[in-house]
This record gives sequence, C-alpha cells and structure tokens, in this order.
Amino acid sequence: MLTAPRPLRRQNSGSSSDSSIDSAKSNQSTDYVKVFASLLQKKIKPLIDPVTKQCCKEHFFVKEFHQFSELNRVLSNEKLTDDEKLKLIALPERTNIRKFIRAYLDVSGGHKDLLPYAFELLRRFLSNTCWKLQPTNWKILVILSLKVAQKKMGSDYVSAQSLNLLYPIYSEKDYAELETQFLGILDFNLHIHKSEYAAVHSLFTCYTQS
Repeated sequence: MLTAPRPLRRQNSGSSSDSSIDSAKSNQSTDYVKVFASLLQKKIKPLIDPVTKQCCKEHFFVKEFHQFSELNRVLSNEKLTDDEKLKLIALPERTNIRKFIRAYLDVSGGHKDLLPYAFELLRRFLSNTCWKLQPTNWKILVILSLKVAQKKMGSDYVSAQSLNLLYPIYSEKDYAELETQFLGILDFNLHIHKSEYAAVHSLFTCYTQS
C-alpha cells in the first residue's frame, strides 16, 4: 500500500552553516584579490627615477596608441594642481590596487577564479612587449587582462559602458580599441596550458595560505 511521501523539512536559508560557507567563499575571494594586488605591486616600476628625479620613459603600448597615455591626460589637465598630478603618477599603494580590482569584480560580476588566468595573460603580455608596469599604465592593463580573461572563461560580459563608469579616463571607443591592441600583442593566443594555469594557481594558493 502506497503512502503519501513525508513532507520535506523546510531549511532555513539563513542558517549558520550557509552563512559560514558564504563567509569562507567571500574570504577566499578577498584573499585572491590581495594576492593579485601584492604580485602586481612588485612589478610596478616608478615613473620618476628616485635618484635623478627625472621622469623615466613611459612604457605604453606602441607609438600609435600613445594618445591613450594616462600620463599625457594627467599632465594636460588644467584642473589638477601640481601636487595632485604627482600623486596620480606616484607608485600606487597596495590598498588602492586591491580596491581597484575589487571594484572591477563588483562592476563586472567576475569570479575570483579569473584572477590567476588574468594574471597569466598580463604576464604574457609584458613578456611579449618587454615593457614595464608603471603608475600610468597598470590600471588599463589590469582592466584589459581581467576583461579578456572573463570573456575567455565564459563569464558575464562586462560592457565598455561599465568600464567607463569604473575608470572614466577612457571612453567606450577607447576601451574597444585598446582591447584589440591588447589581443594583437598577445597574437590572439589566449590558450593557457594546464601546466601554466596550475603553476599560477598554485602561486595564488601559496600566497593565500601564507
């Protein structure tokens, strides 16, 4: 004789167990952001030589794209004082880098797992060009690395309009052109071997646990 199934016990969506899991995920995501920021800061070189006090050569894509230079836009901005301009071209603090990466993830809905992939794309880009990360190019290069990684991994697409809200120094058209230039320098090779991803993922994990 068949009997009616027992009703399922309704689970409390706000249980302490679920809360602990969500908290752990959030902490891990934050740790990945901290690792990315730490690794990035070590690669950023000063724009002003600490010894000679002279402005170093700016590494920013190729000559045809030098009009996208943040340095040019900062120095030509008559609304900024000299002190404000110096702050904008100074070496960024790690906290500011973390906030910038977190802001991108919030705007784009990106997941922490794209950070190791984006970091490897950025490393490959710098290797292909022999350029340096500097105070006036790290933001756009980080944006492009994250954006391309996000598209490659099939995550939510972040529009140029959203990027313009995040970092309004560039227009929607600028972002489209810079992404094309970025992909061209990578020779449109976005494939990362399992061994490469495992190495960078291991690096992130080690930093997280240290």
